[in-house]
Amino acid sequence: MAEKSKPSWRDVANALREHDYGKAELLALLSDLYKLSGDNRDFLHTRFSLGNDALGPYLKIINAAVYPEIEDRTDVRAAKQAISRYERAIGRADGRLELMFHFIERGHKNVIECGYADEGFFMALERMFDRVMVMLKAMSQAERISYQKRCEEIVEEVMDVGWGHYDYLLDAYAKVFPKEGAKLAAKCDAAWEAASQIKIIKLSCTS
Repeated sequence: MAEKSKPSWRDVANALREHDYGKAELLALLSDLYKLSGDNRDFLHTRFSLGNDALGPYLKIINAAVYPEIEDRTDVRAAKQAISRYERAIGRADGRLELMFHFIERGHKNVIECGYADEGFFMALERMFDRVMVMLKAMSQAERISYQKRCEEIVEEVMDVGWGHYDYLLDAYAKVFPKEGAKLAAKCDAAWEAASQIKIIKLSCTS
């Protein structure tokens, strides 16, 4: 006996056509879906631009996922899914960028403040930064430059983090902002050199 395939959206669409749903019936169906889950409510609020904080629910999910109260409950997948749900709901470029920046910034907060260090987590942060750079590169110069300082701060704040994370972000940043990337590299090199000299002086004073 052949195994039945799982229903798809095409099956649902065909069923809707066959039943010839009227406006009232479709509204009732949407009402049921709205009541079914918070994700559905957030989706519809975002799709129809309802309320004053369309990004709020998604920012909250991302924050809890990459900067959780309990370190071992970090959930990169949940954070990425929140961004994907926003993209499906409305997909505004500025909104997507804000969610991506939030993902990276809150992830860095977890790394810097809590000492969270996991190779997969760093890779997820780097891939998200790559996505941000791709979006910025596609913008006009005027649009792109408005995000430059924020990108620089993201790279600079992890200059003392290991795993090659700083080097990776600096390289990606410099490809989109070459002059600013070179200046930031020089600035961080100077800071490291100064810190090294202070360490040498302290060692000589205690010997």
